[in-house]
Amino acid sequence: MAKLIIIRGNSGSGKSTVAKSLQKKFVQNTMLISQDAVRRDMLWVKDGPETKALPLLIELLRYGRRHSEVVILEGILDAVWYRKLFETALREFPSNIHAYYYDLPFAETLLRHQTKPNCHEFGESDMRRWWKEKDYIGIIPEKILTSDMKQEDAVELIYRDVTAKEEQETDFCKTELLQNLDRLHTTDLGAGRIRRNLSLDTEDVVGWCKEKIRSREAVISREGKNWYVRTDGCEITINAYSYTMITAHPDSGK
Repeated sequence: MAKLIIIRGNSGSGKSTVAKSLQKKFVQNTMLISQDAVRRDMLWVKDGPETKALPLLIELLRYGRRHSEVVILEGILDAVWYRKLFETALREFPSNIHAYYYDLPFAETLLRHQTKPNCHEFGESDMRRWWKEKDYIGIIPEKILTSDMKQEDAVELIYRDVTAKEEQETDFCKTELLQNLDRLHTTDLGAGRIRRNLSLDTEDVVGWCKEKIRSREAVISREGKNWYVRTDGCEITINAYSYTMITAHPDSGK
């Protein structure tokens, strides 16, 4: 199930650096959505209550939920101007949002800004004009990042938060499925599909799948109405209500 990380704060907080480091740490299939990249580099539009960047940010968020394992959204992202974006986040990632807000003194953001390679593009007067004190989202709880936290520490904190929850969910899913393994079944069409997709030379498709699910290496997750079991180079899809094996295919490795 896709997870969303939101990193917000005033200009010069260090959001982009942390977001890029996290993308590398989570490796492949991690989507980074940068407010500046969308608004300035892609669209070259102004920020504000009716910014034209908002619809595209919303669509990118939806795309990330469907196609990525981790989505990182970073930017100043004014809590009022971008409320529709955060409402979309709650609908698309209802129980998988990890939100963080850099609550730094203005002087600290100015010092951090001066270490950036693009610090010549704008200065103190611009940053004062953009400044918003404690601009929390409100509808999404945010963990506060303070000035005494180094950027590498922020990366580790966020990474641990996300992976710890993922491990807990995986353990819960695996336990629930294993406790109901005797209910696992499929149809003749399903058995034929799984046999064909995985090039299996066995008549007992259900038994073969049970052994794969019991494997210690099996990674089990639930998204919507289905279980997804990744193990030994394949992915098995099981209806979570009826325990019907729907299909299986070689794991794409995403």
